[in-house]
Amino acid sequence: MNLSLLDDTTFKGQLQQEWLQWRQQERKYLDIVTWWVNYVKRKICYMFINEGKERVRTEVMNENFYNTCVYDVLQDLIQHREKAARLNHLKAKIVRLHNKRLQTITIDTHEPTMFQGESPTLFHLLQMRKQRESRIIANVLDENGAPQETVRGILRTFIDYLKHKYGPIQIEENCVDQMLNAGFRTVAEPWRDLLDRPITLEELKTVVHRGAGNKAPGNDGIGLAFFFKVNWDIIKNNMLALFNQMYNNSKIRDQQKHGLVVCIPKKTVPTQPADYRPITLLNTIKFWLASS
Repeated sequence: MNLSLLDDTTFKGQLQQEWLQWRQQERKYLDIVTWWVNYVKRKICYMFINEGKERVRTEVMNENFYNTCVYDVLQDLIQHREKAARLNHLKAKIVRLHNKRLQTITIDTHEPTMFQGESPTLFHLLQMRKQRESRIIANVLDENGAPQETVRGILRTFIDYLKHKYGPIQIEENCVDQMLNAGFRTVAEPWRDLLDRPITLEELKTVVHRGAGNKAPGNDGIGLAFFFKVNWDIIKNNMLALFNQMYNNSKIRDQQKHGLVVCIPKKTVPTQPADYRPITLLNTIKFWLASS
């Protein structure tokens, strides 16, 4: 999901209007959690996908139009100075079109040498390509030292390693009993009431605005930036009802509990699964609920 689309005022306004219409569909679902999971999330993804396709189509049409204009100018029987002026004018339009496209490509690279408003250069493009290539695991050594270069072999190697590392361990039952007896068996009455209290709007707002908007999203693709850039006054009541139903009624779908495991290299040239640090990208709503 290209969240940079939210920087466009027109698209942001369309999304806000769509949200008001989506809210009318809530009564057709069993609860607000079902409304969010089965309806709103799909609508959000479809809207971003369709907008991205439309913009790519528009860019291709504009580029073809400028190329046709260049051909027409070259074929036109006019003075050389006027022809050069027209070609320079068209060149500026084509460069501006390409720079706008590159700006969306390098929007998440956070390159410190790129000043605000500066057009991406070949250096930034190479840096972006280098960063993307560094995230790809092309080969890895399995537990027997055999190289794995296929997608299935690499996945199997990492799965076996993570299962062995984070699998169940042998423990003694009396040790578990001692740990259980060391703490409080019951929660004090004041604490119990505090835990059962519904989430307030102020608590939810604090959690939402505490995280950084450029955090990597979970498997649903909806990151924190979506809630930052969309008008909070429009979605806050729906989000509060959603969180309280998940928190008080334990209505959390299984797909909301799933995470996306990403392996971050710990070395410059990693060769085996132990050279990577696995992190789990949680669903944004599930992450907020754990932080509330």
